[in-house]
Amino acid sequence: MNHQATGRMNRNGSGVRRTFQGLTVTVLVVFLAFSMIPSFNVMSGTIIEWEPHPTIEEYKDIYAISSTESIEIKESSSSATRDIPTTNDNSRIKNSPRDADVLSPSIGNKIDGTGDIFESDGKRFDSSIKVHLNIRSWFQKREHYYSSWSEIIGSVREMKSNADKDGPILDFLVAGFPKTGTTTLVANLGHVAPVPARDICHGNLPKIVKNAYGNWPRIFGKDKPLTGFKCPQYMNRGDWLVDLSEKMPRTKLIVGIRHPILWFASFYSQMTNNWGKINPMDLTRPCSKEEKCQYGCPEGQRNCIYRGRFHLALASLGKTKMTNRERLILAMNDADGGNAVENYNISNSIFLYEQTTLNDDYVWEELAEYLNVAEIPHSRYASSHGKADKFKKRKEHQAEMKSGSSRNSKSTMTKNSTLVREDFCSDKYDKIRAKMMPIAYEVAVWMQDYFIPLARDESRTDVVIPKPDVMYDIVETYKKDPCGTLVRDENSGTYRKSNSTISGGIVGEG
Repeated sequence: MNHQATGRMNRNGSGVRRTFQGLTVTVLVVFLAFSMIPSFNVMSGTIIEWEPHPTIEEYKDIYAISSTESIEIKESSSSATRDIPTTNDNSRIKNSPRDADVLSPSIGNKIDGTGDIFESDGKRFDSSIKVHLNIRSWFQKREHYYSSWSEIIGSVREMKSNADKDGPILDFLVAGFPKTGTTTLVANLGHVAPVPARDICHGNLPKIVKNAYGNWPRIFGKDKPLTGFKCPQYMNRGDWLVDLSEKMPRTKLIVGIRHPILWFASFYSQMTNNWGKINPMDLTRPCSKEEKCQYGCPEGQRNCIYRGRFHLALASLGKTKMTNRERLILAMNDADGGNAVENYNISNSIFLYEQTTLNDDYVWEELAEYLNVAEIPHSRYASSHGKADKFKKRKEHQAEMKSGSSRNSKSTMTKNSTLVREDFCSDKYDKIRAKMMPIAYEVAVWMQDYFIPLARDESRTDVVIPKPDVMYDIVETYKKDPCGTLVRDENSGTYRKSNSTISGGIVGEG
C-alpha cells in the first residue's frame, strides 16, 4: 500500500472518530436536557411532570385555601347574579364517601357552567384566579397523570384497577335508562363538560378516556371543568358496570326513570320511526331460561316490555341489602328475576331523577351539587333521534316533559302523552298495558320501600335523589294506568277493565 493511500485512510479514520465523538456528545447533551425538563404527552397534548402520585395529604394541601393568603383576581364584566352555595353552606353539598378524603367539597370557590369562578361571598370572578387555590386545580392538573391511568396488557390497553384513586378521571356517566330524557340531560351537561350529545356505547374505557381528554375538548370546548359521557345501556350491562366500578369507582352515575307505560310508548315510537311498523305484541314475550337474555328481552330483541323493569337493574347495583323479601318484588316469576338478579356491588355513587322533573330547577341544582359545580344551565332540549343539535325552547316543551296532571295528586293519571293518547290508550292496546302495569306496580313498590329510603338516610351519600318525598309521590302514580282505564285487582295483582280480566285476548274479542 502506498503512502498516499495510507494518508487518506488515516484522514478518513480521524474524520469518522471526530464524527462519532460529536454524535456521542450530542446524544449525551440531549439525554441530560430531557432528564431535566418535563416530558410531552402525545396522547393528551400536554406537558407532563413525571412525578410520583401525590399522597392524600398532599391533595388536601392543594385544595386547602388559607384565609390569610393573598390571591390575584380579575373581576368579570358580567352582571349576572345567582344563588351560589358558600363555604359555610356544607349542608347543600352531596358527595360520595370517596370524595371526602381526597377532594374537599367545602373549599371556598366553585365553578359555574360558563367556566367562571365564584368566591365564597357569591361574587363572580373569571378564570384568572390562581388555579391551585380552588377546585379547578384538580380539573387542570389531572390530565398531567394521563399516562399513569392505563397500561398495556398483552396487546390491549386497559385502565388500571382503581385508576382514579387520586381523583376522578371521568366525572360522570349518564348510565340509563333510554327514553328518560338522557339526551336532553347530556346536552345541558355540555355546558360544563366537552361531551357529545349522543350515546358512546362500546364499553372501552381507555378509548373513552382518550376522547374525553383529546378529541372532545377540541370539538366541544377546552375551557369546561368536567369530563363524562352518555351510554344508557350501562344500567343493563352488568359487565360494563363491574369494569367501571373496578377501574374508576369515582365516576358518578346519573340515571333516569319513567312510568314504564310511557317509557314503552316512547321507545316503540322510536322503533317504528327507525325500522317501520312493528307489532307491539311481538315485544311482550318474556325471556326463557334457555335463551341468552339481553336487556331482559328474548334473544335477538333490543327492546321489549321487560326492559322497563327498572328496579331489577337498580337493585343489581348492590345499594340495597337484597334480602329474600326484597327479591319477592324483583320479578320473582321471571327467568332473570327474583333470586336470579345479580348483586354487582357497584362502588360508584348514583344520582336518580324522574323524567317528568327535568323541567324543574331543583333537579339541576342538586345535580350541580352532586357534580361539584356551581350551576348547570338547562334551557336546552334535545331529541333522542340523533338530532341533538336542534334544541327547542324550554317553555315550548314544558307540557311534553311534565305530566298533564299534578304529580303530587293521588288521582289517576290523565292521558299525559301524545303517544299514549293517540296509540296506547286505545282499546286495542289494553292487553299490552295490562301486561306492563304489574311491572310498573313492582317498580313503584320497590322504589318506595327500598331505594328511596336510602336517599333519605344522611349517612348514605352514595345514593342521591332530588327531593325524595317528591319522587315517592311520582312513583306512586306508576301503580295506575296512565290512560285511566285499567284498575288493579288487589287479590290477583292483575289489571282489569270493567269486570273483565285482560289475560288472553283483547277485551271485547272472543
